[in-house]
Parts: sequence; C-alpha cells; structure tokens
Amino acid sequence: MATLCPECGAATTAPDESGALHCPQCGTIVPVVQLPCPACGSLIDADTDACPKCGEPVSLFGQVMARHADSRRSPLWLEQARGQAQGVRHEEELASQKRFDALQETDRRRLEAEAQDELAQQRKDRLTLRWGLAIGAAIALLFLALALLSILR
Repeated sequence: MATLCPECGAATTAPDESGALHCPQCGTIVPVVQLPCPACGSLIDADTDACPKCGEPVSLFGQVMARHADSRRSPLWLEQARGQAQGVRHEEELASQKRFDALQETDRRRLEAEAQDELAQQRKDRLTLRWGLAIGAAIALLFLALALLSILR
C-alpha cells in the first residue's frame, strides 16, 4: 500500500531501516505512523493490511480480501464481542430492572400525590359549599328581616 508524501503528493518509496519513507520527488522524510489494532490493541504500521499479531484485517484492502478469502470466518473483534455478550446481556437486564423499579416508584409517588390532591380538593369544595350555604342563609335571613320590617311599618 503506497503512502503519499504530505508535501508534494507523490508516492513514497519503501521504508528504510528506521521505518521512515522517503519521497523521491521532493526528498521529504515521512515517518511511518503506528496505530493500535482494533482487535488486539498491539501497535501496527498504518500501511499494514493485517495485524501481524492476531491476523485481523486492518486496512480497507485487508478487510475486503479477508471477506472474500473466507466468508465463514468471523473477525476477531466479533468473536471477542460474542464471548462478552452473556455478561453484557446480564448487566443490561439488571440495568433494565433498575430502570423499571425506578419508574414504578415514580408512578407510585405520582398516584399518592394525585390521591392527596383529590382529598385536598374535596376539602376545599366542602368548605366552599359550607361558606356558600352560610352566606346564602345569611342573605335569606336578611331579606326575611327586611320583609318583616316593611310589613311592620
């Protein structure tokens, strides 16, 4: 896989003893960058097609070639993920149960608050009714008293 020179864009030559690439056009020395393998984490050259330690295809070319070479083989990271799936599933079930319990507790508190609000509203309604009846009775007595006064005069 050819690496392009960052200065002039020309293809660089093969790496020397230090691992650096040399541009034949402008003479720029391009150091080879090392990246961690996505499957095993070991440092590999950025222009490598597959990890020399675990064989996981790293470059796009390596991934395409591995896919066509053996379609039955799963990537290492997928196999590792499958091995961890049961633990992740159990943790997710526990987290889901905690969320469900929290939602049930929230709903219980909401229902209690609604019941308390309903009782408070019933008390207010009874008090309003009592005051209304008392004021209505007072007005009726006032009219009765005025009617008696007008009759007596």
